[in-house]
Amino acid sequence: MSIQTPNNYKNQLNSLIQNFNSSLNEITTSFTDYKLGINKDFLKDKQNFNSVKASIAKLQNNIQTNMETVYDKLVDLNDKISKLDEDNASLTKETSTLNKQGLAAKGELTDQKFVTDQIFTQNIILLVLIIINIGVYLIKTYKSHTTTLQHKA
Repeated sequence: MSIQTPNNYKNQLNSLIQNFNSSLNEITTSFTDYKLGINKDFLKDKQNFNSVKASIAKLQNNIQTNMETVYDKLVDLNDKISKLDEDNASLTKETSTLNKQGLAAKGELTDQKFVTDQIFTQNIILLVLIIINIGVYLIKTYKSHTTTLQHKA
């Protein structure tokens, strides 16, 4: 059975109420005439009245069934939402952990870059000192060598 909207049921019920009132009026007027022997339509009117009552009972049953179906679907959806909430909480926790790890890795990368820059700077200073020492050594050697040549000459 497909689920109908409340407006569909409202329209069906309004139609049945009109039919019920009409059948009730007909049966009320034809009953008196039937008892007096004037009108023979009472049995037909009674049958129509009972048919309308049966249609109302059927509509009531359909509404009840529809309510149960909607309730079952709501319970199912509620269970799915609860499961998704649990999954979401787990994923949120995992995302938070990954974000913290990412921040830690970013900090570690910054520290590594600082250490690398510091070592590079130390190597440059060491290279400059080596070049200066070589220059001083060459100058001393050159002066000492030229002084020795001047004394021999």
